[in-house]
Amino acid sequence: LGFSVDESNLRKYQQGTENIKRTAEGAATAFRNMFVAFAGFASLKSLANTADQMQSLEARIGLLPQTIGDTGAAFDAVAKRAIAARQPLVEYAQLYTRIGHAAKEYITTQEGVLGITDTISKGLIVGGASQQESASVMLQLSQALGSGVLQGQEFNAMAEGAPQMLDALAVAMGYPRSELKKLASQGKLTTKDLILAFQKISLDVEDRFTKMPINIGQAGTLIGNRWGMFIARMNRESGAVTFIANLFTGAFDKIELGLNSMVEFFGGATQTLKLFGIALAAVLLPLAANLLAGALAFMVSPLGLVIAGLVLLGIAIEDI
Repeated sequence: LGFSVDESNLRKYQQGTENIKRTAEGAATAFRNMFVAFAGFASLKSLANTADQMQSLEARIGLLPQTIGDTGAAFDAVAKRAIAARQPLVEYAQLYTRIGHAAKEYITTQEGVLGITDTISKGLIVGGASQQESASVMLQLSQALGSGVLQGQEFNAMAEGAPQMLDALAVAMGYPRSELKKLASQGKLTTKDLILAFQKISLDVEDRFTKMPINIGQAGTLIGNRWGMFIARMNRESGAVTFIANLFTGAFDKIELGLNSMVEFFGGATQTLKLFGIALAAVLLPLAANLLAGALAFMVSPLGLVIAGLVLLGIAIEDI
């Protein structure tokens, strides 16, 4: 058509395009690596938290007077019952341990404590309580059983989150619902009265529970419980949590010793902080100046203007 092409300029533009592409690919790789590292750290942190929780629960179960024999076997029994009751293992185990301590005078076996815990946990599901409501009622009720009486805030939590269970307890105790509230306000609903009432309604609750279909939320709870059991068993056999905790403690002891020696060398904490601030400023100020100069140079360069134009074009397209 009679047009001429400047090959040198064309190669220059192609090279500039390739540079932009490599820079974008490098940035994408950096972000991807950063995301993978963050996800890995979050996973390790979650794993450590789960292991800590399971180890703490296992130790608390082992301290109960109803636990006779192997602590690990007692924990596994509690975990299996939590799965059967479709309740989170942590909440179920906390309720179990508090009932065990509160009722140690008249419930002497693990099976007896598990029976009461099952009745409460399954009764909440039969009554239609959500997972948040169940957790709140289990906490409030366990605190009431531990204190010796059900009254005030604990009674209100049950009335709001588990009204059907409260009605069943009233029938088992031989009182109308209104009278039960009055007894609670007077501090006359003792732990023993509640335990006996739960034992009376246990068969009815179990029968209704077996007719309740499992939902998606409960299925997720079961998976979480089984994962907690797996972590607990692995930690029990390897002692990994205790080993890592001792490792952290030993490392911090060495760090603390080194810091104390440094403070003594510089003549006190105040003098050390002053010297550290001066050193930090000497390192960071030139770096900050260079970064600022580089950023300004990039912004006014042809490549920076092209990228800015592309960004503005993208924003305009999004608005349209």
